[in-house]
Amino acid sequence: MDKTSQNQELLVENLLDELTNIEMTMEVSASSPERLPKKNKRLKTDSDTSLNINQLDERIERLEKDNKILRESLDKVLQISTTILNLLPSSPPNN
Repeated sequence: MDKTSQNQELLVENLLDELTNIEMTMEVSASSPERLPKKNKRLKTDSDTSLNINQLDERIERLEKDNKILRESLDKVLQISTTILNLLPSSPPNN
């Protein structure tokens, strides 16, 4: 195997590792206990309503953070995919 092929193989391995890291990051974010829905309680007072609004605000903040992580991860996946495509030969090998 020539040096270029070795470098390309190493690059692809690194890119696949990066994809695995992205996947694990997204799984951890999605399975975090604070992300799981909580039982809905019947509101009885104004303070309960206030508390519920604060919980919704916190949930929105977490979702915005998750959205940012997802967008960054998708950008990385696109870059990695493009890099891998650029490594492929432009014409199919002859049999």
